[in-house]
Amino acid sequence: MYIRGSVQGYPVLFTTDTGASKTVLSKIVFDAMRPEDKPALGKSSRLMGAGDSTINEIGKGKFKFQLGPVRMHVDAIVAEIDDDGLLGGDVLQNAEDGPTDPLMSRGVLKVRGEAVPIIQVGLKTKNAKLQQLITRSYRPKVRL
Repeated sequence: MYIRGSVQGYPVLFTTDTGASKTVLSKIVFDAMRPEDKPALGKSSRLMGAGDSTINEIGKGKFKFQLGPVRMHVDAIVAEIDDDGLLGGDVLQNAEDGPTDPLMSRGVLKVRGEAVPIIQVGLKTKNAKLQQLITRSYRPKVRL
């Protein structure tokens, strides 16, 4: 599942990743921000990718995220990843307000009681118009 959103007001296409314990922001997205929009980064914990591969991380900071109508402050790690951003278990499962609730049949993720539209890749449907909309709305990279 993918979610269109923003970080510090910059557009981002988030990949939801319940297997990731932390939320991660791409170094490319971070570097594209104006200096005054970047939060200070501190030391972060060591990130491990699939197959225990090491991920080069830059640091950790508190960012303003927006997912649909929901605004939140998120401690995110800036790292060299291919996605714009990964929403990890800290946001999807362990948030202060409780876990998010995916409602796949409605194409939304409930976050803090609000419906946030999701993009479901690989969804097979008999409705040709819906399938076309899903395919057209998927964009693997959002460039700033």
